[in-house]
Amino acid sequence: MALVGNWTRFEAAVMTHRCTVERDANLGDGRYAVPDFQELTADQPCFLYSRDIIGGREPVRTEGTVVVDPLKMLVPLDADVKPTDHINGVTDRQSTVILAGVFNITSVLPHHSHKELTLERVTGGA
Repeated sequence: MALVGNWTRFEAAVMTHRCTVERDANLGDGRYAVPDFQELTADQPCFLYSRDIIGGREPVRTEGTVVVDPLKMLVPLDADVKPTDHINGVTDRQSTVILAGVFNITSVLPHHSHKELTLERVTGGA
C-alpha cells in the first residue's frame, strides 16, 4: 500500500469517521474496582458500519426490553484498542455526530491493513 503522509491510501480513503477511545483507569486494581473510563485517544480515524439492515435485535424479557445494535468499526492497524476499551461517540471529519453514545468493544480482529472491531451498544432494561 502506498503511503499518503503517515497513512496508507486505504486508511485515507475509507476511514472517514472519527471516534474517542476510552480505557478503564481502574482495570488493574482488582476485579471489584469501580470502572473509571478515561479518554485514551481523541479523533481516532475509523469507519463505522452495520451489517444488519434492520438495525438491531430486541430480546424481550419479563423484566424489560434490551436493545442491542450489532455494529462494526474499522481502525488503522496501529490503533491502540483492546476488547476492554469503550468507543464514545462517532463523528465525521467535520465533527458532525454520526452516532452518539458509549459502545463496548466485544472483539478486535486484526487484518493485513486494518483492525475490525465488533461494537455493542446496550440501552434500556428494567
